[in-house]
Amino acid sequence: FKNVAGETMQAMVQTVNIAGNGNIAQSGLLPYTIGDEPVFTLTPDASWDLSELKVKEPEASELSKKRYAVQGQDESGNTIYTYKMDALKAGTTVLSYEFKETAYDVRLTVHYAMNSSSFSGFTPVTDISISYVRMSGGDGSAKTGTQTYNKSNISMEQEYALSLPAGKWTLTVSKPGYLDFVITDFIIKDDGTVEGDGTTNTKINT
Repeated sequence: FKNVAGETMQAMVQTVNIAGNGNIAQSGLLPYTIGDEPVFTLTPDASWDLSELKVKEPEASELSKKRYAVQGQDESGNTIYTYKMDALKAGTTVLSYEFKETAYDVRLTVHYAMNSSSFSGFTPVTDISISYVRMSGGDGSAKTGTQTYNKSNISMEQEYALSLPAGKWTLTVSKPGYLDFVITDFIIKDDGTVEGDGTTNTKINT
């Protein structure tokens, strides 16, 4: 609404999901009274997390990042977040938020077949690379990448860690002088547990 002078006399909040899977309790273009401090509840889907929340006030030129609080968990174990807005000004305030997939720390133990020449001079172990391709699951998007490691000690057993979200993966371990070792159907479930070779441990907080 506008008064006779043309000044906006109502406060509005426009919620915008920038990316990712999750829900906000109130969505769309919402009317409020000037000075209200509405509280918004956001719940990511399973294996997702709230990564960012920004607000743009009516007279502001850009969005500003805001802090939000953890309220608890729903019946499915998904984290519930809350954000209390500052006193609303006349006009439209934009509340934008973004969800991203939860990443898990995947630890792989690789056993090497070594001959006596491998230990000559105790030279450092050559670089190893682990390539990963998500075949299905998660948010349905294809994810690929390669991570390279260098181990400075000689050992017939080495442990490597990389972070991956939920889905069915193919992992390829490559090392000079060795045949590639391929792990297929390596499944990380929404709760971080796995099927196939390997284990996952601590959730990575971002």
